[in-house]
Amino acid sequence: MADASASEYVVIGPSKVGKTALLSTLQHAAFAWARGQCGFESVEVRPSSETMVELFHEVTATLKHGQLPINASTELTEYGFEVSTRGHRPFLLFLRREHVTRVGFKMLDSPGGAIFGSGTEGGDVDYEAMARFREHLVNSLRTARGLLLCVSAINPDQAFEFFCDLPQAFNRTGLAELPAQRVAICVTKADAFTSQRSWGRSSLENLRAECPLEVARSILSKPTFATLRQFLRPDAQVAFGFASAYGFLEHEGCANFDPERQGLMVHVGDEDGNTDGSFDPARKIDAWQPYQVLHPFLFLATGMSDGLTVVKAKDL
Repeated sequence: MADASASEYVVIGPSKVGKTALLSTLQHAAFAWARGQCGFESVEVRPSSETMVELFHEVTATLKHGQLPINASTELTEYGFEVSTRGHRPFLLFLRREHVTRVGFKMLDSPGGAIFGSGTEGGDVDYEAMARFREHLVNSLRTARGLLLCVSAINPDQAFEFFCDLPQAFNRTGLAELPAQRVAICVTKADAFTSQRSWGRSSLENLRAECPLEVARSILSKPTFATLRQFLRPDAQVAFGFASAYGFLEHEGCANFDPERQGLMVHVGDEDGNTDGSFDPARKIDAWQPYQVLHPFLFLATGMSDGLTVVKAKDL
């Protein structure tokens, strides 16, 4: 059994890429986990901090009116939760025995400007507060066991923020090499990304035809990949994967997202919720299945790579 003591992992990314939304949907995604998926009989997510309890409640309450994701962070927040998996591993030739993994997470979530300040100039930015957040995050990068980097699939403007601000954050640590053994690069808002591509297939089929590593390369610049290559351990595992807080409708394969309303297409407060108006409230709840939001956390916790493209840092 894995060590259940909490380890610190840092989640960073520019403003409005869906960092908080990703965290908010974890427990619901675990409830919807299919037995045997990715080799796990079950996956459970339990909050270990009041901030996580509140976040999980907030996101389930929004199913009433369909307004996901959660509003962007306005302050540095630490979310504590535990991810546990249950499965079977080979043992003595053809025998298999049950294996349980339990990993505690302390995720630091921050306003995008704490690291990626190039995208938050002007307006009502509290630069003094951002400087404090930045110092806290940089200190965490010095010891973090893993790193989750969120990249929006539909915002090409973020390329400059990564180019300008990521090297500065890593330079501020004073380390030649960050200690993170695993890094997950999560390409968020996959529902909107794939809905923009119409090739005579469902949105989900379109997404499965894409390579998350190549999509990340198309969004981020070569110097950003060079930054990761320089500051990560050469043998650090880097996983690329798509995620969507809204998810996709199981049978139709289309994104469970209404671009006009900027919320869930199928939700409890919707009078119809489906083209034939046949969904009752329970079916509307069941229809919400976030897509691969747990995958980056399972990778960080166990090395699970299903649905992800994994490379070594030296090969970026």
